[in-house]
Amino acid sequence: MQAEELYSSNVPGVRDRYMAENVKWILDHEPPGTKIMLWAHNGHIWTADTVRGDPMGKVLRRLYGEEMVTCGFAFNQGSFRAYPQTRVGVRGRSTFLVGPAPSDTWESALTATRLPLFAVDLRSAANGVAGEWLQKPHRMRIIGAVYNEFAPNWYLTPVLRNSFDVIFFVNQTSSSQENPQPPRTLESDFGRG
Repeated sequence: MQAEELYSSNVPGVRDRYMAENVKWILDHEPPGTKIMLWAHNGHIWTADTVRGDPMGKVLRRLYGEEMVTCGFAFNQGSFRAYPQTRVGVRGRSTFLVGPAPSDTWESALTATRLPLFAVDLRSAANGVAGEWLQKPHRMRIIGAVYNEFAPNWYLTPVLRNSFDVIFFVNQTSSSQENPQPPRTLESDFGRG
């Protein structure tokens, strides 16, 4: 029923609402105190307002409050795999390469630390110059499952402190690799018969 509404509806945020409902359903059917870890695109997990309906993170924040920790991801440059948006007839993912983050982005500020890998707890960075900076909107990449290398305008300008609790930063990314082994099945493990 969710898929039917998702593909027949033009309601903003319906996909994220269903993802949040499914997370709640899973937790409601587990013993009290059970924890869950989700991995999703920054645009799904952040807790800030958007123009396209409430993201999953915002819906879950209303349900779970401070029991939930959202972790965003940022990178300076490197390769990644995504579905090409502009190549007609191309199936499957392609590897893309992006250069250093533009100077007016959140990623550029993180790059300036010269640390190759780190996390920032945005909840505890409340005072001083850093706290003031975190309360202002800054451009951030939002590259996801689909990418158009010929129109790389993949940025939003959120107040990151209102969007994530923690941000993980990687200076240089490398794309995921295809699994060289075919997926295992019961037939491959036990033979046909």
